[in-house]
Amino acid sequence: MEYNYIIDFMEKALTEAVKNSLYADVLFDRVESTAILKDKVEEKIYNPNMSSGLVIRILSGEGVWLETATCDLTGKRKLLNSIRKLSRRSKSTGGNFNFYPVKPWKINSEIKPSVHFKNISLEEKLENVKHTFTIASKTDKRIINTRIVYSESINEKIFVNSEGSSLRQLIPRTRLSVLCVAKEADRVDYDYLSLGHTGGYELVKRIREEDAAAVARSAVELLNAVEAPAGRLPVVLSPSMTGTFAHESFGHGCEADQVLRNRSYLIKHIGEKIGGEDFTLYDDGTYPGGYGTILFDDEGVKTSKTAIVEKGVLKTFLHDRVTAAYMNAKPTGNSRRESFMRKNFIRMTNTYIASGDWKLNEMISDIKLGVLMTRFESGMEDPAGGGMQLKAKKGYLVESGKITKVLSNLALTGDVLKFVKDIDAISCASDFELDSGTCGKGHEDYVPVGSGGSYIRSKGIVSQG
Repeated sequence: MEYNYIIDFMEKALTEAVKNSLYADVLFDRVESTAILKDKVEEKIYNPNMSSGLVIRILSGEGVWLETATCDLTGKRKLLNSIRKLSRRSKSTGGNFNFYPVKPWKINSEIKPSVHFKNISLEEKLENVKHTFTIASKTDKRIINTRIVYSESINEKIFVNSEGSSLRQLIPRTRLSVLCVAKEADRVDYDYLSLGHTGGYELVKRIREEDAAAVARSAVELLNAVEAPAGRLPVVLSPSMTGTFAHESFGHGCEADQVLRNRSYLIKHIGEKIGGEDFTLYDDGTYPGGYGTILFDDEGVKTSKTAIVEKGVLKTFLHDRVTAAYMNAKPTGNSRRESFMRKNFIRMTNTYIASGDWKLNEMISDIKLGVLMTRFESGMEDPAGGGMQLKAKKGYLVESGKITKVLSNLALTGDVLKFVKDIDAISCASDFELDSGTCGKGHEDYVPVGSGGSYIRSKGIVSQG
């Protein structure tokens, strides 16, 4: 559907929506995606998957949000009638309401990949998936299954509001994952590699045959893994585990809607020093190539690099326009929807801990007994209680300053703020990695996010996962 047609449709909807309201905005959301799956028993191509629609928000005179949405972009009359019905429930009183004012602005921009996946044939993509599958599967006779998933998407969003903003962004994203299952006697284990970025097919072209083979070898290595020691121990987290901690354990407690609901353990600590001088944590929607990178959020607020914690001090929370007004802060560009059919929530973008200046071997050298956790499996959020629960698929035992044994299925628990205070080493920028993933809030509502950092060292309660 042509851009000019969409803009005309949105402007008509906005004109109708603002008649009896204090404020209105219209968001057009379109996603086009392709996915290829290959394992031992099946080979599937999902091409193309497409969805598009509009969502209209109206702020009533009583400060209540009213919304309507449609995926029918041909029936203007039907949509305008829906908006009129919505408007009857909204009566502008001209009174005060808590909604942070944003100066109108304009943008029409696309993030351009180095190698656009639209210029690569579906046949070539499938052949690459098959080749990766073959390399991983044939690395070791103990590999009993391999699963490759390739996905690409283009997300276009157009936003207009009654303040005069007119915005458009086009975001391409690419992901590739490799999972290998190994078996020997009665023991079965697996390992994986998952890569993703905001960008194009250049991600796939950077992956070497050795990367796929390394996943298979790691799965085989886990067949001889031992159980982790139990107790409060020194712990070194790999970049992927650091990112899981930054996002799950810390980041969710920084979402200001949780704060306003009195569901964040961090409420009473704003402005306080909660960690060492080396501890700085960002949520950065501007990070080049980050899977959560966007140009503006779904309220039309320009994305920012937000220092949540700076040199150990908890500086701010993540805000939309409502929480910013209530808490005398500024919106941070973190109001996001899964799609036009879902509600907007305050969500993270790319959340990471800034690098330090240590080397990994230095961080391990003075550990008498501890663990290195290297491959995240899951993380559980506890924004109200401030508890930490991280699981790693793989790790290593550290004894007398040396890595000695492979560990499988480790769990790390404890108090988040205690863990932050005990961070005493962060490795250098050359170790920094940013993982890709999706994050849910509520029952579903998944949005693309990035999380990462370098190696960090602290103390926590280790157990078998």
